[in-house]
Amino acid sequence: MGKDILEAFDESEEIGESDIVVLVDEDDVEHRFVMLAVVEYDDQEYALLAPEDELADDSEPDLDLYIFQYDVDESGAENFQPIPDDNLFDEVRAFCATLIDTEGIPPVNGGVIPEA
Repeated sequence: MGKDILEAFDESEEIGESDIVVLVDEDDVEHRFVMLAVVEYDDQEYALLAPEDELADDSEPDLDLYIFQYDVDESGAENFQPIPDDNLFDEVRAFCATLIDTEGIPPVNGGVIPEA
């Protein structure tokens, strides 16, 4: 059902502005994330994002990961959308957890993908 990793963040490199994603929540509050990887599952791409401040904090034992549907439009703009279906979210979450275990995608310090 699932596919492979399309691209992954290289932990050995410093985080650059091209790795940073700023998302705005329903209260118009900006949140900064680092895009760790883009994976493909059932012909749809998903981005694994970690809060920038958590990634920079080595004392934090767990790193929260967030999964969004991901695509790039014709103009090159990246689009991040919540996964609309709880069952699909659970499938993608399990797939990503397997990749983290087998492919060595960060999370640094263990990593947790929060429940939807």
